[in-house]
Amino acid sequence: MPKKNLPNRRLHKASGQAFVVLLCHDGVRRCHYLGKYTSPESRSEYDRLIGIYTANGRKLPPPESESRGVLVKELAVKYLQWAEGYYQNSPRESFWHHKNAIVHFLVKYYRDKPVNEFTPADLYVIQDKLVKHGYRRQSVNRYTTIIKGAFKKGVSRGWGVQGATVYELQTFENLKKGRSPAKEYQKGKPVSLDVYWKTHKKMAPMIQAMTEVQLRSGMRPQDVRNLRYCDIDFESHKNEGVWLYRPHRYKTDYRDGDWELVKILDTRAQEILTPYLIGKEDDLEAYIFSPAEATHLRNLDRRRNRKTLNKQGLPQPSQRNRRKMYPKKAPGAQYSISSYANAIESACKKAGVERWSPNQLRHLALSLARSKSGLDGAQALGGHKHATTTEIYAKVEIETAIRAAKELSKTIELSIDKLS
Repeated sequence: MPKKNLPNRRLHKASGQAFVVLLCHDGVRRCHYLGKYTSPESRSEYDRLIGIYTANGRKLPPPESESRGVLVKELAVKYLQWAEGYYQNSPRESFWHHKNAIVHFLVKYYRDKPVNEFTPADLYVIQDKLVKHGYRRQSVNRYTTIIKGAFKKGVSRGWGVQGATVYELQTFENLKKGRSPAKEYQKGKPVSLDVYWKTHKKMAPMIQAMTEVQLRSGMRPQDVRNLRYCDIDFESHKNEGVWLYRPHRYKTDYRDGDWELVKILDTRAQEILTPYLIGKEDDLEAYIFSPAEATHLRNLDRRRNRKTLNKQGLPQPSQRNRRKMYPKKAPGAQYSISSYANAIESACKKAGVERWSPNQLRHLALSLARSKSGLDGAQALGGHKHATTTEIYAKVEIETAIRAAKELSKTIELSIDKLS
């Protein structure tokens, strides 16, 4: 007698998803994920699969993709796997971030549609939804271009996309300036020094250090996040009183050939960095500014400042460290684009000033450098150079950047004196 009981809906503890193991048409038992375990959608999906399973003689039939071709959700998985590997060492984290975001948006609306039935009309639907979600015109155009790129990659990689589908998608038109309801990006402006120092007072100590080092050196946000002990040259320009920082990854390193980006760390930046360099000699490639380290130091200070201690001078049992050994989301070894920006935004709210972003610090630094050292000094400080720069020109560039960094430092010190 065959068993009448059906496979149970089970919980995958690591991901929190429901799953069921069913026998497939090829005689292999496979795990089918159903969605979040507590959601009604997972129960509906379970009922649907069990209905198909029992109606087909306790065996799942061949998937629809075998008869109708590759589905959009399958193309999305292949494309994201390719993108994750291709951009794994890219300093432009936004490359992967934007591709991941829009591909998930595509799957949300067209997951079960065969890729070769996807038309420009479907892409216009996604364009309209992005506009209604409040995305800027430039972002909408970027995202629709990524979708077209995914289908194009599906042809060259043999993922089941036909060339005719890609050809039709090329007829899709991007939004034109002033010809759509989509909002436009406003040109970025530098944050003022007064606003910066007001915000600075409300920042956590490590964010204070990061922002001031970025301001004094004219770094991009990713450059200050990528700071490592092994990337700092402490000796070559010791006589000028500066350190040289050569980021191991930066915005344009994939196209700049053998040219290196060099950032100048003045005396004040050195003072800020010195406490964070202690102990990094044992792990030269560790990031100097680490959320995990910041969280650890903050927790130590909290425990040290406890006012209710027992007779032995220790915190009460209820106030001791009760952190989980393996939390679901632990602080990372490096600040991400969003975590750095969010920390600054939080400080802006506390200070009662208008929100500003890390990129506006770079705009401020280069604006001050240009007013004090001219266009050449600002270009040298910002690292706006081409791959064809010669070694002699690079040497002149470093000297110019050092002068620009010193002038920038003087301007910042004067602003501090005015506040005091």
